[in-house]
Order: sequence, then C-alpha cells, then structure tokens
Amino acid sequence: MNKNFLIVVDGNYIGSVAKYAMKNNPLMNKGENTAVLFNCTEVILKLARKFDTNRFAFVWDSRESFREELFPDYKKKRKAEKAAKERSKEDIYWDQVCYEQFDQLRKELIPQFGFKNNFMIRGLEGDDLIAKITKSYPEESIIIISSDKDLYQLLSPRVSIYNTQHSKTFTILALKEAFDGCTPEEWGKALCITGCSTDEVPGISNVGLTTALKYLRGGLSTSSKKYSDIRNGKAIIERNEKLVLLPHENTPEIVLQDGETFHITDFENIAYQYGFMSWLKTENLIKWRSQFKMI
Repeated sequence: MNKNFLIVVDGNYIGSVAKYAMKNNPLMNKGENTAVLFNCTEVILKLARKFDTNRFAFVWDSRESFREELFPDYKKKRKAEKAAKERSKEDIYWDQVCYEQFDQLRKELIPQFGFKNNFMIRGLEGDDLIAKITKSYPEESIIIISSDKDLYQLLSPRVSIYNTQHSKTFTILALKEAFDGCTPEEWGKALCITGCSTDEVPGISNVGLTTALKYLRGGLSTSSKKYSDIRNGKAIIERNEKLVLLPHENTPEIVLQDGETFHITDFENIAYQYGFMSWLKTENLIKWRSQFKMI
C-alpha cells in the first residue's frame, strides 16, 4: 500500500464552501473577483500540509446527468426551488462570479499549477469518479474531500472522508459507531431501500435506515408490513441501485498520472496572474515550495 496519501478532491464541494465563505470578503485583481480561486487554492495547501502529501486528484460534476435520463425527478425539486427563490441582484451576480471561477479553477488554475489528475466526464457526478478511483487503485491510501454521505459506501481501512468545513475525518470505524455497526456495503444497499432524500430519490415508504439494516441482516420479522413492503418494492430498489450505488455503470476507467513535477516559475506566474501576492511572502513561499517540492 502506498503510504503517501492520495487526496481526491470533490471540486464542486470545495468551490461551494468557498462561495459561501468568501461572499462578504471579496478579493479583487485588475477589476475581477478572485475570492473563490484564492480560497480553494489555500484549501489545497492546508490539505497538503495536514496529510503531508502533494498527491492530488480533482473531480467535478458534469452538467449533463445519466441519472436524470433514467429518473427525471432526480434532484428536480432542489433545482426548482432554487429557480423559484427570489434573489437579489447581488446574489445573482455572486452566483455568476462564483460559477465562472469554478470553471477557471478546473480549466486553468489547477492545470497551470501542475496537477495532472483533473477529471470531469459527461453524464457523471464527481462521486462516480471518486468511487472509480478508490476501487481501481486498491494499493492507495485515499482521503476523499467531501461532505456527501453517499460516499460512506466507499469507506475502508484505507479510504477516509475529510470534511473541510468541520475539520473532521470520517472513517469506516466512525460509520460503524454512528450507525449500529453499519458497513460501507450495507450503507449502499440500505440507500437503495430507503432512498436518498438529498438527491430526491424516493425509496420504500416509511422505511428508514434502522429497518433497512434489520432487513438486510435477516432480523426483520417476515410477518411485518415493512418486510412485505420491501419485498414488494423490488422495482423501486432495482431502480435506486442505478441511482445511488457508486460508481454509475457508465463510469469509464480512470488512469491516474503519478510523479507530477511542480515548478516555482509556474507558481509565481499564477500568483502574478491572479493577484495572489501573499503567496510570494517569504514565509508563505517556503510553505508552498517545500510541500510541493517545487523546482
């Protein structure tokens, strides 16, 4: 097993966190807002130092969705509520600014820095790409950067999840302690039964995690109504398997590039281009240069 952690970053997650963290603390460079870009890059440095690694992979949600093609109501209510919500001109402007910076981060800044593993694949979510990486590289010790509970199904002795908002690492042991001994495999199967409220995927009516786990473990009375409901809900469960289990069946193989080289000239160019002059202060430059072994 590779002892140097591979940090797999949900790009949409760190971008969303930055969006709310920096709303009232904008940074400007030559008339353009760069607050989200700055916050995200600072998070990358903090993660690199916390886990003592410079090995990263970044994944992003596609704007198209295979899941919506299968189930048109997938996340539909969330999108409808956002569209219907009355927002100020300032909020609309901030959304636009942030989404532009998300694209800049993915398309420009991350590649400029020297990171090679940066993925977005049509029809798929970042979660699918994270799952594919964790399953395809069993020798890697992986830290997933996200707050998505769907990812609990990927936990293992070598795969953990780190939530940057709460500075908390969630492990396979934490899953078992929090949810009655639940294993990652059981978590995924239980979601197929209960559905996923976050993604607006309905499950078997009035069946929660505790009941689903009892059913999966053979502890639910066969004479109970809920047992019958689950048994009769085979079509719902089979549909949900295609929606909530990771990765999605259309996820291709992902080939990671290792041995990235980071150059101090690229780093300095980014600092000047985006106005991140604090990067060039001696104490900060030392942190970046030593952590990423810049040449």
